[in-house]
Amino acid sequence: KMDVLFDTGASISIIGMKNLNKIIKKNKNLKINYNDKEEFGSIGGNICSIGSVILNVKIVNRSTNHKFYIVENYKTILGMDIMKVLEVKIDAGKRIIKIGNGRNGKIMNLEKYIKKYQVKSLKDIILTPRSITCVDIVVDEENPTTLVFKPLLKNSVFCPRSLLAFREGVASLFMTNSMNEDIHIKKGELLGY
Repeated sequence: KMDVLFDTGASISIIGMKNLNKIIKKNKNLKINYNDKEEFGSIGGNICSIGSVILNVKIVNRSTNHKFYIVENYKTILGMDIMKVLEVKIDAGKRIIKIGNGRNGKIMNLEKYIKKYQVKSLKDIILTPRSITCVDIVVDEENPTTLVFKPLLKNSVFCPRSLLAFREGVASLFMTNSMNEDIHIKKGELLGY
């Protein structure tokens, strides 16, 4: 059992070494193919796998053996390749995943699985009047690679709901000050989730 990211934008599935090592401890006969490498694009740039492995994947009532590309420091991602095989359909608006079709299909409510990170300002900032400012932000824990950001609006400061890409724990966000006066944002101030 492990946490995974369902990524409808990924054409392949990936497993990070941290999760693979947990599996290897339980299954010492697992065969890794170090000759089967793949290079693929990511928000942070190109990534090269160090090989591949066939793993048994079980999601609710469906299971299959599937190829995962191994990446050093990466989370486990279920791409469209395995979602098609397992008949996984995601409804982000309703926050549900349907696995399988017809009477045998199962629905998972995702609300209890969604992590909320507090997004905070990295340093003190002054938003000048009627301006757009690029602000460096951090999250309160862990180190996500991407995060869907829902802003907290205050004092006529606007920022878009965004997909943030983190590099070395920091991401950038554009904030708009629609006021005719400076707005001060303190280091560590909560900006959203």
